[in-house]
Amino acid sequence: MMKASKRLLTLALLTSCFALASAEQLYISDKLQAPVRAGSGDNYRITKMINAGEPVEKLATRNGYVQIRYDGNRTGWIHSQFLMDEPSARNYIEEAKARYEPLLKENESLEAEIERLKQQEESNIQKLNDEKNAMASEVEILTAENEALKLEIVELKKLYSHEMELAQKNEELNKQDHVQKVEITRLKQENTRLQDANRSNEWTVGALILLGGIILGSAILPRLFAKTRRKRSWDF
Repeated sequence: MMKASKRLLTLALLTSCFALASAEQLYISDKLQAPVRAGSGDNYRITKMINAGEPVEKLATRNGYVQIRYDGNRTGWIHSQFLMDEPSARNYIEEAKARYEPLLKENESLEAEIERLKQQEESNIQKLNDEKNAMASEVEILTAENEALKLEIVELKKLYSHEMELAQKNEELNKQDHVQKVEITRLKQENTRLQDANRSNEWTVGALILLGGIILGSAILPRLFAKTRRKRSWDF
């Protein structure tokens, strides 16, 4: 045990000499663990490595060491250089961390909410862009359909105009046909009248011929018979 203590003391002296020789200023880290010894000297065994910043109760001082009470009722000696009147910066940091931890969490929540809103905004923008593109495509399709309808209307107007011309021509032809039918009917009636008149004339002529024949026969035949009788009488 004594040999180990001497080795530790020698190592500490060598470290101190090296620090003085290099003239480098050093700072003790808050993560340092201070040794608690069984007595007030470096030759006493280490009974506990106590963390920096832990609160202890001062009981007595001797040879640069301070007797402390820690972990409830446990006691020991620690070099005074490891003690200070105020809590270490680590304590302040832990206290500040405890105070600002909710704020940090709230900040993280706000950042997460902001990120969510950004993603939602991007999603909404993408959705609006998709809807805009869809509407643009629909407008393009409707425009093409409208142009096609316009062309179809033009063709229908041409067809309607042509049909109107055909209808007018048909009406004119119907009128002409009606006039021709009326004329044909008139001509047929005239032909019938002429035929009837011709037949009447024929009957009249025939009757006149017959009458003339009768008259002629009545006037001429008696004379012929008389001559014939005379001739016969002469022959006898």
